[in-house]
Amino acid sequence: MPQEWYASDEAQQVGDIVIAVQKTNGGWMKNDQLHKLSSAEYQRLLSERDAHSCLDNFATTQEIRYLAKVYQATGLAKYRTAALAGVEMILEAQKGCGGWSQYRPLSGNYSYQAGIPYNGRKETELRKRLSLLLFFASSALFVPEPRTLVLV
Repeated sequence: MPQEWYASDEAQQVGDIVIAVQKTNGGWMKNDQLHKLSSAEYQRLLSERDAHSCLDNFATTQEIRYLAKVYQATGLAKYRTAALAGVEMILEAQKGCGGWSQYRPLSGNYSYQAGIPYNGRKETELRKRLSLLLFFASSALFVPEPRTLVLV
């Protein structure tokens, strides 16, 4: 989309949906087409806001980038606030060894979700997107205080 589109009413309506269904821990789940939700899908996502977030299949990073673009185009603080909550969730989710589990928070029952499933794509994409996000965010948005990212 051209940058000017992110200031449109349509972009803001999608941004408002992205904010409304954001998980209480700051992230989002994967594979939700937030720009074309049915009423039932929207209600389901609202009812699942306390469930875990995902860091796989571009989940959470794409929503942060979208909100950052809408914020940059409109200057409306609600988009900045929601995007920052997503960035914070990613930073808090990083494990000491530098990787991320697929979900946040973990269920507490041991499963593959508690480990760091190295499916190349998730780790590579998350690192690439996070570095781009932090660069983009610090200049376009926001990052309120310096943070350390473990790169291994």
